[in-house]
Amino acid sequence: MSTFVRVLEALFIPDGHDTAIDVTPDRAPARRAAVGPSGFDDRTTRIQNEVLMIAPRFSDRGGVDFDEANGDWLRIQQFALPERWQHRWAQLLVVFPQTYPISPPLGFYLDRKFPLADGGGDPHLTSSAFHGAPDLLAAGWHWYCVWPKAPDDGGWQPSADFRDSDNLWTFLSLVRDVLTNDN
Repeated sequence: MSTFVRVLEALFIPDGHDTAIDVTPDRAPARRAAVGPSGFDDRTTRIQNEVLMIAPRFSDRGGVDFDEANGDWLRIQQFALPERWQHRWAQLLVVFPQTYPISPPLGFYLDRKFPLADGGGDPHLTSSAFHGAPDLLAAGWHWYCVWPKAPDDGGWQPSADFRDSDNLWTFLSLVRDVLTNDN
C-alpha cells in the first residue's frame, strides 16, 4: 500500500481498511445500484461509475486511484497542466462531499504549489483550505479554490444518470478551465 493511500486512509477512513484501487480501462462495466429517494444512485456507486467513465482518459499517464469503499476521494496520477504553468504535470486530488452528486466537490488539490510560467503564483492555489474543504497541507496537498455556480445561477445540476451532466467530467472540465485562465 502506498504512502498516499495510508495518508488518505488516516484522514478519511478511521478503521484503516484498504480501500484504494487502481483503475484501468479493462475494468468491469459500470455497476448499477438502487435509486434512492433523491433520484440518484447511492453515492459510492455513483462515484465508482463516474471514475470508471473517466479512467481511460488517464490510463496512459499513471491512471487513477480512488476510495472504492467509501467514495471519499479520487487521485489522478498525472494531470496535464496548461501552458500558463511552469510545470507540465501534477497529481490532482478530488475529495467528494458526502452530498455528492447533489453537491459538487469544493475545489481540488494539487501535489505542489506550482508556479506560473511568468514566475508568479495563482492566488487560488493556496496552502490552506477554506469554505469547509479539508485541509490536507500536512499530507502535501495544496488546495485550489473553485466551485461550480449554484443551480439557481445555471450551475451544477446533476442528472440521475451518471453519464449525463453534471458529473465528474463536468468537474474536470471546470478544473481545466480554471487552470488555463487567469480569472
